[in-house]
Amino acid sequence: MIDIVAAAEASQDPVEALAPTGWSIQSVHDVNFAFRCINENQGEAESIKTQAKAARDAIDAREAELLAKLQPRIAFFTSCIVNYVEAHKGELLIGRKRSHDFLGGTASWRRKPSKVIVTDKPALVEWLSQHGDPALMRVKVEPDLKAIDASIQATGVLPPGLDLEPESESLTVTATPLPVIDGTPSKEIAS
Repeated sequence: MIDIVAAAEASQDPVEALAPTGWSIQSVHDVNFAFRCINENQGEAESIKTQAKAARDAIDAREAELLAKLQPRIAFFTSCIVNYVEAHKGELLIGRKRSHDFLGGTASWRRKPSKVIVTDKPALVEWLSQHGDPALMRVKVEPDLKAIDASIQATGVLPPGLDLEPESESLTVTATPLPVIDGTPSKEIAS
């Protein structure tokens, strides 16, 4: 068996192949070179993603086309079975059993209990507040973190059950995308 991790690592370019031996950023020119390298690789990555998406879209479209051809047959035979088992329910269900097994499948009857469905929540809340039993409503209590933060800043008191993450700073490096000419990212950047 092939070691997949070792094979993947062996296929990667070593860091030395990405830039000359001993290369490091010594000047603004080197930073621009590094950003150019990032842009070229990000452009290639976007191209790969675009191609992969197009391939997935083509596969999904073909799958949908093939499945759509099968749905009418499935629906037809399902409706035929439903009509038969509904007409013969008394014969098929014996005792307390709520299903019948056939050679190719099972017909099952399931009882769904009734349930309350809210169609207009504001109207329900208004009616309950005027006419209803208070036990039919619940009040949700939750902390207001923005107000608590303002209180901590003003008083310096940290309530129990909280921890304060100190203010911090982070650095983000964002490469400017390469200009696109004729749908292909340009590898040349004007200096």
